[in-house]
Amino acid sequence: MISELSQAWGPIESVNEGYARDGEVRFKGSSGGAATAIALWALEEGGYNGVLHAKAGSDNPLLTVPAFSRTCAEIMGAVGSRYAPAPVCRQFSAIEKVQGPILFIGKPCDCAALRAAGCLDKKLGAKVGLVVSIFCAGTPASSGTLEILKGMGIDDPGLVSSFRYRGYGWPGEATAFLRTPGGDSEIDRKNTKAMAYDQAWGEILTGHVQLRCRLCPDKTGEFADISLGDPWYRKNREGDEGRSLILVRSARGAKALQKAVRKGYLKSEPIDLLLTDLRLAGDSGMDLLDQAISLPQPPVAVMMTAYGSVDTAVEAMRRGAWNFVTKPLNLNEVELLLKRALRSRSLEKDKAR
Repeated sequence: MISELSQAWGPIESVNEGYARDGEVRFKGSSGGAATAIALWALEEGGYNGVLHAKAGSDNPLLTVPAFSRTCAEIMGAVGSRYAPAPVCRQFSAIEKVQGPILFIGKPCDCAALRAAGCLDKKLGAKVGLVVSIFCAGTPASSGTLEILKGMGIDDPGLVSSFRYRGYGWPGEATAFLRTPGGDSEIDRKNTKAMAYDQAWGEILTGHVQLRCRLCPDKTGEFADISLGDPWYRKNREGDEGRSLILVRSARGAKALQKAVRKGYLKSEPIDLLLTDLRLAGDSGMDLLDQAISLPQPPVAVMMTAYGSVDTAVEAMRRGAWNFVTKPLNLNEVELLLKRALRSRSLEKDKAR
């Protein structure tokens, strides 16, 4: 257990980055497709009898509904994030009807509710084989989705046959597929409207996040066995296929991740490089360095600062930093330094084998 991270992040056994090995799953997923990959492994190789999760409504694609999937086709039909209320707790009764373990995928509050329900109902708790949480910055009300449609120039929500909030690349666009003229129920793939993620989430949906979500202390799924999020510390580039930040929180989660990796569903690896500033908003780069170095497989760390001094550099190196750079940065020199740092890490890994 990484005690230095527990106060802010909850229990963590390891911090990794990864993505689905299957190119289609990775492309369609919201980040690296890790949640979908774990679900596919659970059904095909893990011995799980179902997956409880959220998906777009069949009758109304703008609604988010609970789903209990038993096949990989059902999982692939539900791929992608849903930025709207998702009452998955209504389907806890479906768990009691299956004979073996199930996989649960939900928001942090959903995972907490499932754990609480499992404490009250031991039979229910015994059938929960693995709990996976998605990082959550708050659930927007359904009005947020309608505002996105208006921003796309769609005044009649009834014209929408299919809607996704993101995915198909990282982070992907919000995309609405419209019905063909004349009321045809078939989706016209050429008749689409799209909106960039930064606008859909950053400018619209965040303004519709519910008050209870803003008050929620758990954004990363502390009650889960595995928590998944976007690696927003990475710079987004056009054509980026996406990766998932993977927090393993329990021995059960560690075993599941290892098996999914071993069976070829996931690529997962520890974070190799940390580049941090000495002064961070509301925090200290030295504290972050200490937390990173305490990981079971710590990254190679480089500290940067405009407030550098010999004493600060020596202190950072003493705490485990690989090197130290001062501002203003020469980007070419920093790039070379980081390449050297990663090369050093690669040699360390080779020696450990």
